[in-house]
Amino acid sequence: MKLSFPLPSTLLTAVVCQALLFAIGCQELSKVSFTVEHETEVFEVDLDAQFAIAVANNQVPLWDLLPDGECMDVDAETLRKIFAVPIEDIDLKDSPQGDDVTKYQDRIEAVDIDAMTYVVVENTLSFDVPQVALLVGDFGAEEDGLAWIANTQALAAGKTGSFDVAVTGEMMFELAGRLENGMKFAYSFDIVGDESMPLCKGHALGKIKAQAIVKVTVLAQAL
Repeated sequence: MKLSFPLPSTLLTAVVCQALLFAIGCQELSKVSFTVEHETEVFEVDLDAQFAIAVANNQVPLWDLLPDGECMDVDAETLRKIFAVPIEDIDLKDSPQGDDVTKYQDRIEAVDIDAMTYVVVENTLSFDVPQVALLVGDFGAEEDGLAWIANTQALAAGKTGSFDVAVTGEMMFELAGRLENGMKFAYSFDIVGDESMPLCKGHALGKIKAQAIVKVTVLAQAL
């Protein structure tokens, strides 16, 4: 005859707890988390060269008639067209952690933006920039497909350095959302702002070279 005895409540509790821990452990083992840090290419905006092209294309009417040293107010929309920054397509497979990106890009469950840094490599601008707007879009996007994600702090004429950018809700939505779907995005920035600016005949505007560094944590299903 086989005898059976009910398990004591303490033993039963221990068995249940071990089973739960095992299940949770298996769930954790089914996920992988890794960090990706990527530097964009250095953008260059040569305002004098781009303005000369705009004048030649008659985007600034009557400029040629303006006496040397005299200034003309140019509206923000025209300035934005003249000083447009090329859009860069960014694939995080090109980052130092590209092997992990390639391995898990079809299994990504979430992307968290840890930090974004805006780095001014060279600045010979003859005027202060109130702020620089950072823009992102889908990989291969055109200008009208970009969305604002954050503003940097004001940039004084001639100032260079690294500037941390606050992670905004828009950054999480527009950038993290795109990274979850392929780890790719398009990036640009806008130095013009929403105000008109006086441009003076014979005065140099200068150039700016800058890049962005983005650091993200990726959660993916394990292979």
